[in-house]
Amino acid sequence: MHTLARCLSLVVVVCAVLAVQPVHAQSSVAGEVVDFAGAPIPAVLVLIRDSAGATRRAVADEAGRFTVDDVQAGPAVVSTEAIGWDPVSLPVSLPVQDGGLRLVLRPAGIEETVVVIGTVGARQSLHPTSTDIIGSVDVLGSDQIERENVDLSYELLKKVPGVYVNDYNQGIVAGGVAIRGFNTEGDIMHTKLLIDGIPTNMNSGAALLDSIFPFDIDRIEIVKGTNDPRYGLFNIAGNLQVSTSPLGGYAKAKILGGAFGTGEFQGVTAFNTGRLSQVYFGGVRRSTGYRANSDLDRYAFSGKWFYAPASNAWQVGLIARTYDFDTQAPGYITLSQVAEDPRQSPAFSATDGGTQRTHHVSAHLDRQVTRTVAWSAKVYRQTFEQHRWVRFTAAGAQQERFEDEGQTGVLTTLTWRPAALAARDATFSWGADYQSQDNVARRFQTVNRVRGTTLRAQDFDFTNGGAYMSADVQAVRWLRLTGGVRGDRVGGEFVNGLTGRSLPVIGYGTIWQPKVSALATVREGLNLYANYGRSFQVGVGAAAFSTQPLGYSRNNGWEGGVRLAPTPWLTTRVGVWGQDASDELRLKFDNSGDSENVGKTRRRGWNIDATARAHRTTYLWGTLTRQKATLVEPGATQPQLRGNELNHVPRYTAKLGVDVAPAQAVSVSLWADIQSDYHLTTANAEGKFGDRRLVHVDALLRAHRSMTLGLHAKNIFNGYHEYAWFDGTTTLHSPGETRALYVTSTWEF
Repeated sequence: MHTLARCLSLVVVVCAVLAVQPVHAQSSVAGEVVDFAGAPIPAVLVLIRDSAGATRRAVADEAGRFTVDDVQAGPAVVSTEAIGWDPVSLPVSLPVQDGGLRLVLRPAGIEETVVVIGTVGARQSLHPTSTDIIGSVDVLGSDQIERENVDLSYELLKKVPGVYVNDYNQGIVAGGVAIRGFNTEGDIMHTKLLIDGIPTNMNSGAALLDSIFPFDIDRIEIVKGTNDPRYGLFNIAGNLQVSTSPLGGYAKAKILGGAFGTGEFQGVTAFNTGRLSQVYFGGVRRSTGYRANSDLDRYAFSGKWFYAPASNAWQVGLIARTYDFDTQAPGYITLSQVAEDPRQSPAFSATDGGTQRTHHVSAHLDRQVTRTVAWSAKVYRQTFEQHRWVRFTAAGAQQERFEDEGQTGVLTTLTWRPAALAARDATFSWGADYQSQDNVARRFQTVNRVRGTTLRAQDFDFTNGGAYMSADVQAVRWLRLTGGVRGDRVGGEFVNGLTGRSLPVIGYGTIWQPKVSALATVREGLNLYANYGRSFQVGVGAAAFSTQPLGYSRNNGWEGGVRLAPTPWLTTRVGVWGQDASDELRLKFDNSGDSENVGKTRRRGWNIDATARAHRTTYLWGTLTRQKATLVEPGATQPQLRGNELNHVPRYTAKLGVDVAPAQAVSVSLWADIQSDYHLTTANAEGKFGDRRLVHVDALLRAHRSMTLGLHAKNIFNGYHEYAWFDGTTTLHSPGETRALYVTSTWEF
């Protein structure tokens, strides 16, 4: 009854919000289009899509001025199109006062190494973004995200070039995501996650993307490599930026049902009340799962409230989210059990499962201080609570694992685009961030969730502060250069409740990270790029504290490549990359919460990414990544491992997709997810497992102006796939889902 009540209340609240339809009067909108030096830009096409869905347009005159008539007042989206200038798209509230709209454009060519999967809208940002990074940057558009049917949102990343995923299917620890030759095991957390610009990694580095449902995601940007100076901790191999539902005037809802007792509802609405923009989201998903003992229930609610004056010179906002995840866990089975029945759950895992609770609130301020200076600040508080019961083998005992983490932080960015260097499109940025954590970690030996011996009792505070400076300059017409340096420091104190011992944080001092990149335009449609950067790794949990000074692990990475766009409908990117680490740390999978030194590692790889608009009705995309991760120097204790491959790193991963719209009301999407097998340990002696070749199909039919029906088939060829690991005696396996069908109904208002 409690679950049913939560579902009904969610539907009622979201439907009530979706029903809000403000009425607005007609108005005219005037404004100007300029560059960052304030010089007018003529002949720019300005389009305004108002709250009624109508699009009005005008062309800027010689003074950069424009007037758009007959626009309905209220929330609207303004966009631009101009040869030689990057497009912008931004939400506004009409009518605009105090001089009208002021649209600032920058020269085209900024996103020369970016690969976009799907369709994304152009955005105007006060500061450099992920797509300004020179290197392997990929953007997954909302059209690709919204049509996906996933139990957990980390599965969306299976479409991103160079990303590989392992599905553990073990309750709240459901899967792992990796890039650049790192593994998916969670022993080396290597990717920084930010949601709406807020860091969202736990103390261990675990990236909690699953608190956001797909319908609440506008776009996903992933930067691969070591040359992004904006972030420090966990930005070892790259970072992941998730932008949630944008401001504006829209409302949509989606209902899904299908295989394995799956049901889902998602709804989002955005509207303006005067100068206040609001967005509300609600989502629920329930499933009994492919394997026995795999029930899950997920609930998410969020809201955004942003205010901007008529001048649009500044904006202040608040974002709040809550997430509730309850699940069972089916456990691992042997190869013989897989052959007998891959859907079974061993009896000893009958009471395995857990809960996850996430709460977030953040305040955001953006201000255009002058025509050339912009400043932003964010303040946040968030909590992560994970409660898990797990038993890995029949010979082992069940454990209760509890983690309660609170994070308070602030980020600020200042960007200057000097008018004197407007011809060079020069951008200088300074940023700083600080996070304070209060963490509780407990483990108990249990029998069917009844506590026994205490295995871990740790309380610790951890702080991380960092700052960076960066410059981005078009040195000459054909050469763009970027460079930056970042410094980080850590602090905190640790108390072991089992021994009563207190330890200080390891004294790393200031951790410096230089970055540099270059982009050369050989000719139109042909660009060469190269970058170098250093990232770092420090211990997490108990491994961050000691009375003995230790060095941090340095990761030196580089990349070189070419981006080729020989025609307007074809874009390809080919890159070669490497990353070398000294004194790499790996989390120990025991009850100490400590880490161990792996030694020196080397990662090498190359990737090919391509997108093609083969026909006005057909869109093709594909990516192939080859890689190898090697233990170069294991140290004196395990010399026999020298030269071996690191565990759980597939040699290659590939994704291929085609989207076809044979008729105006029909679209079909087919894509394949291919991944090679991997070693289970660095000993390379237990065989290789984990390869997969899966094909998925989605078909959408717009049955009505506001309603779209969908049919979704996952793993249509019924391919076998699994996650596997080695417990020291035998291999253990978690089989993945077989062929499955789902139906959806999506409504847009």
